[in-house]
Amino acid sequence: MSEKEQELIIKASQIFLSFGIKSLTMNDIASKLGISKKTLYNYVSDKNDLVKKCILFHIETNECEINEACNVSSNAVEELINFSKIAGEKMKQIHPSIFYDLQKYHPEAWSIIRNFEDKTILDVTKSNLRQGIDEGLYRDDMNIDLIAEIYVSVVQGIFQNTKFLSSGIAMSEYYFQIFNYHIRGIANEKGIKLINQYLS
Repeated sequence: MSEKEQELIIKASQIFLSFGIKSLTMNDIASKLGISKKTLYNYVSDKNDLVKKCILFHIETNECEINEACNVSSNAVEELINFSKIAGEKMKQIHPSIFYDLQKYHPEAWSIIRNFEDKTILDVTKSNLRQGIDEGLYRDDMNIDLIAEIYVSVVQGIFQNTKFLSSGIAMSEYYFQIFNYHIRGIANEKGIKLINQYLS
């Protein structure tokens, strides 16, 4: 991907995050990018292609942020909290209709997201659980594979549930409650003391 194309994808992603996907035409997108539609079509074949490229860039960025969070965290609790901060900040920026639009109108892009969650996020969650047990911060009586599957499935439920569109409750708030429920459920007494220190 050229530097010019990457810049276009970053800006287009920000436009989708702010306005959603379905409501925007290619004319709208080109106008907001400050380029002609002809120039836009030099980089993408159609809107579906643009959405897919934005999703792939988003996932690549997420993977870099996850790796960075792992590198700077001194223990499993801090790592999980860092993950939650990244996810929470992203959710604050997302137009609530995006996930519905992806599922209904851009199934290929949606499939890419689901594969990322089912593989990368699931693996990261399992790794965090193992680390927390080894460090004596998480309960050692857990079925790691099952707990990881449950957590990822519940988080995915935020994106598939359209209730938040009319509830007035932000996706980031839904996510924080799920995260809080999860981390306090997996932590032992020592881990909970550490959680309270970080969250205070």
